[in-house]
Amino acid sequence: MLPIALNGATKLIQYFKWANTKTYLFTIQFGIKTNTGDITGTIVDKSDIIPNIDSINKVLPKFRGEIEQTPHVFSAVKINGKKSYELARKGIIPNINPKQVIINNLNVLKQISNDKYVFEANVSSGTYIRSLSEDIALSLGTVGCTTYLRRTSIGKFNVGIPLDYLPNIVHNVSKIVISAEDLLDGIPVVHVSDEVAYNLSLGKSIPVDDQSVINNNDLLYLVKSPGGFLELVTLRSVYMYPKKLIRKLGGKDVD
Repeated sequence: MLPIALNGATKLIQYFKWANTKTYLFTIQFGIKTNTGDITGTIVDKSDIIPNIDSINKVLPKFRGEIEQTPHVFSAVKINGKKSYELARKGIIPNINPKQVIINNLNVLKQISNDKYVFEANVSSGTYIRSLSEDIALSLGTVGCTTYLRRTSIGKFNVGIPLDYLPNIVHNVSKIVISAEDLLDGIPVVHVSDEVAYNLSLGKSIPVDDQSVINNNDLLYLVKSPGGFLELVTLRSVYMYPKKLIRKLGGKDVD
């Protein structure tokens, strides 16, 4: 899936919170392990133990919530400036430190063959599904690898819009476009008057009226006014400094 920023929203991509969580559909084939963690790799281990759906459901709770996960050696994790998979392809097995990830939701959906099951997971950014597949298999006393992987959502974006819908985008744009303001919902808001908003739009630094936010220096804030003004500002000392104008007074987005 491919999120696309339009018009002035292209200037805000670095601030969007769209990648905090991701949802995946994936298939685990139990009984084989590959060097890459997926079906394209070389088989390095086998097992006759094929779990049933009841035993899978029993182990999944241990993978939900905040867990420690070691990224796969065939991943883009940087090791001394080089990507891990580049080293692995040369036969060098790097030592990768585990990290904390969050599995918000994890379920087995169905069995599609004797040794293959389809799963769905909603995870924090930076979670490696191939590692998750191997860890699930290991907890079941066997081995496994990922044979199918599809990302179905990134934050508020999902794959509910098929490509053949695009020719009709002009007539249905409101159904598929998410506003920049919605994607900035993780940024605290400061409300100002239209007069203050106008001065901010001219690039002026403005004293902060709300004393409760003064101690949060250098944090990013979204400024709003009754006239529809939107701007990102930073706070330093008792002043807010304009950083990125999003929407002018009257509600017109900046191109």
